[in-house]
Amino acid sequence: MGGKRWLVLGVMGGTLIVSVIALFHATASTSDNPTVDDWRAAASLIHSQLEPGDGIRVEPVWRRDGAAHVVPMDQNNGELSGMVDLSIPADPMFVARHRRLWLVSAMGRDVRPDGWEDLVEEHRTQISEDMAVVRFSASQTPILTDLLTQVPLARVERVEDGKPLRKCTWRNKVHRCNGRAWEDVSVIFAEVGGSPRRCIKLHPYPHNGLVRIIFDEQTLGNSLLVRSGITLEAARRSEGSDATVVVSIDGSERLRWIEPRHGWDWTPHWIDTSDMAGHTARISLDVYAEQEEFRDVCLDGYILSTAVPGEHL
Repeated sequence: MGGKRWLVLGVMGGTLIVSVIALFHATASTSDNPTVDDWRAAASLIHSQLEPGDGIRVEPVWRRDGAAHVVPMDQNNGELSGMVDLSIPADPMFVARHRRLWLVSAMGRDVRPDGWEDLVEEHRTQISEDMAVVRFSASQTPILTDLLTQVPLARVERVEDGKPLRKCTWRNKVHRCNGRAWEDVSVIFAEVGGSPRRCIKLHPYPHNGLVRIIFDEQTLGNSLLVRSGITLEAARRSEGSDATVVVSIDGSERLRWIEPRHGWDWTPHWIDTSDMAGHTARISLDVYAEQEEFRDVCLDGYILSTAVPGEHL
């Protein structure tokens, strides 16, 4: 009896192994996963035609391994550059700030992302059965000024007890504050609110002091949009407290909000500037926290020709 039982188990085990092998070959032969050569071909095509002002999106966005082949790397930190959108959902301001956009559709995801409906398809290349590269042209943008492009010209201060403690100096693409590295202010590509974001990193000064970035002589439009959140590294740490962000125009506070210490959002904040449209003004953003440890706030900002959306009034 024992011999028969082991014989039956052996047959069943062999059958299971054969079935697994057959299933592997079946799925491998029909897999919609693009190959490394597909990614390289897509990269070669895009890089041969890439122009200043172009942006790239990879679908599905969780294929960051593929995006690393396609998107030029940031030479400063060896990470993906801010010219790629891997956010969920697709970032409408990413579309608005680029003149041309490239969509790499892998794994049969040949569908336009949300917000891309009005873009004009200029050229399509079928890399393989599993991948297509499409180039689009964008329509007129509502962006008058992308504040991240103004960071090199901005002024950065560390403030304690209401008095400027230290002025920072722009060197090598960073506002260096002659202190510890976390005091410096720069544009980074960081994980915020569940997606990688191109944003300005601002870390409060200790003892409820603040960091302030000032954009002088900015011509205003009908609205100012600031989007913000806590970086992933900060959100997962137990140290630190909530952070406060204050936006002022010509020294007058226009908006403030709290960034929760374990926040996991990328939140839009709108300011109606229609009464000052066409006039130049000084825009400043302050960030402070009672306990500043690991309180890295990341934000971007846009001066827009469009009015504040109705749901944000």
